[in-house]
Parts: sequence; structure tokens; C-alpha cells
Amino acid sequence: MSDAGEGHEVDRRGFLQCMAWTGTGLLWSVVGGVPGSRALGATAAQAQGAAQSFSFVQISDTHIGFKGAANPDALGTFEAAIARIKALDPKPSFLIHTGDITHAQKAGAFDTVSEALKGTGVERTFYVPGEKVRRNITEGRPGTPLALKLKVVNVSTCAAIKGAMVDVWHCDAGGTYSGVQGSTGTFMRGIQPTDANGVATFQTVYPGWYQGRTVHVHVKVHLGGNVVHTGQLFFPDTLTDAVYKASAPYDTRAARDTRNANDSIYVNGGKRSLLALGQSGGGYVAAITMGVHR
Repeated sequence: MSDAGEGHEVDRRGFLQCMAWTGTGLLWSVVGGVPGSRALGATAAQAQGAAQSFSFVQISDTHIGFKGAANPDALGTFEAAIARIKALDPKPSFLIHTGDITHAQKAGAFDTVSEALKGTGVERTFYVPGEKVRRNITEGRPGTPLALKLKVVNVSTCAAIKGAMVDVWHCDAGGTYSGVQGSTGTFMRGIQPTDANGVATFQTVYPGWYQGRTVHVHVKVHLGGNVVHTGQLFFPDTLTDAVYKASAPYDTRAARDTRNANDSIYVNGGKRSLLALGQSGGGYVAAITMGVHR
């Protein structure tokens, strides 16, 4: 199964739509070389103590609404699954999360879900992203051009890491995320591998704003199937003010209601994630170095 959806392979979105999962949880196990699965619940927790080679958990929380109304409480579904995973004894060998936290139904849910995954007590957790591997993530949406150059280095040695997969997503110039709250498409979402210098480059537009948040870009770094960094990248307020005042479609919107100084995420260390920006033609280049543990 591929993320890109090219050729004869089944893309992940199509697979999930076909399955029409609506907040599911499965406990997979191997007993005597024979694989099996059961729903993630009280009976699963009671049965898990039987002799088995290994087990793992698969949960899906937000891929909903393909054949019916959207889950009104995707986070509640997710938290219920986490509670059941914590109750398993012995602990599963690993966890696969096929709910797409980048497509959570409310923008503020991204970090809540990401942090909750860390509390499962399972040694290894795999996040399965739904974005396309591509450099240009605009899908033709308007806005001031922005080149994102995100460098990944080994935090211990500062050596550049080649082949890390960098996953970014942000709202468009109008403050809208793709794939949530009635919005379609996959604009402003994508994945790129780092080059020999450890840099992943994206062609996008300067993000807009939405109520209650300062301007930001979400980012994940994947190494060997593991998420080794999850964070948000921020912009200097003075530059954002200048961009919004000088160009469409930003200048057609009301003044934003949240700046860096009163953003709930930025005030908790966001200054360390400020992008360094410079002009390039009619747009900007934004760069930052992210240190990760290998």
C-alpha cells in the first residue's frame, strides 16, 4: 500500500474509505503461529493473558464519515481506546495508529492526540500519515509564495540526516485546513525526504490564521518508521503583519485575534521554533534546523 497512490497500488486514503472505519480498535495476536484478532475492549483485555507469541494493537479514530455523519467526538473515541490499551496485560509489542491526527476534526486536536499516544504504555507507536510525498503542496491555492527548508540533524552530533521523512501541514491563506470541517482536498499537506544535507524543501504559501491560534506550521519527522519529532513552527509577528497588509487574499480578512505572545502553544517554548525568514523574489524562504534522536 502506498501513500502516493501511483500505478496499480492502493493509496491509503482509498483503502480507508473502502474499509469505512469509524473509530475502530483491534487487538491482533499470534498464538502457536496462527494470527487472530478481536475487538479492543474488556473481553480482549481478559483474553490477552493466554499464551501468545506477540500482540499488537491497531486503532483508528478520525477516519470517519465516509458513509455517514462525522464522529462528533473523535478525541473522545481516541481517549477511550487509549484507556483500553493501558488496561491490557501483558502490554502489546507495538501500536499502529491509523487514525489521521493531521485530519482531526478541530485544529486544536492535533497536539492533544499526539501527546495522548505517548501515554499508552506501549513501547513503540507508529503514526501512519495520509499525506502525499510531494514538494509543492499548494494545489493551486492563492497566497504569498513560501519555500520551507527544514533541516534534520542528529541532536547528539549535529550531523545532517539524509532520508528522514518530514511531514508538514498548515492552513491556507484563508485560515482553512484541508480535509476537516467540510473542507475537501489535501492542500497544504505533504511529505518530503531530506537530501544529503539533511534538508527537506516544500513549496507552499504563507499560512493564514484562524481563531485562537497564532500563525504556524505543523511538522513531524519520521525515521525508520518511527516518529522522532512532533512540533509546530512559528513566524515573527512583524513579518506576518507586513505580509497580511501587503497582499491578497490576506488583506481581505479581519485582523487576526492571536499573536505569538498570547498563543497557548507558542508561550510554552515556541520561541525556539521560530523560522528564520528572508525574501526571495515575490515571496519568502523560511528555514529551521531540527535536532532529533536517532
